[in-house]
Amino acid sequence: MDAGWGIASSWNTRILQSYIQQTYGVSMSREGIRKLLHRLRLSWTRPTYKLVKGDAKRQAAFQKELEFIKKN
Repeated sequence: MDAGWGIASSWNTRILQSYIQQTYGVSMSREGIRKLLHRLRLSWTRPTYKLVKGDAKRQAAFQKELEFIKKN
């Protein structure tokens, strides 16, 4: 999800803090956001592998389709 912050897949509490402030007009501390995410049972993960042999054309087509789905 790229919300204009130039980051598509990696969000942290600083980015979430900015997003919440600009979108909802609510100021939250980073620790408050961390605790909220914990209460919602959300956690961070790292990718376990990277597909090196992926087809660049098919990946680009998938990205376009994904962006179209997000907008609708």
